[in-house]
Amino acid sequence: MSYEIAIARLQLIIAVLADRLEQANGRIKMLQSTITIQEEQLHTQNRAARQFAGECAELAAKVTELELRNAELAKARDAWKLEAESRRAA
Repeated sequence: MSYEIAIARLQLIIAVLADRLEQANGRIKMLQSTITIQEEQLHTQNRAARQFAGECAELAAKVTELELRNAELAKARDAWKLEAESRRAA
């Protein structure tokens, strides 16, 4: 009789452990799905960040070009002013 009770207890313990294992498996699958979704989101964000960095580089190049053009115009303006002043002085 005591063997039957021990066997019944072991069967109950095994059933409880099997249930816990199944629950843990479900949580693992849910976490794997969450990780997959987050990886996809990260890839999307990385692509967007690379595109944004490229656009920033293009804008920086345009700013540099405009600054150079502005410097050229400032030199031309200064030369024009000097020429105008020398004409007035003459």
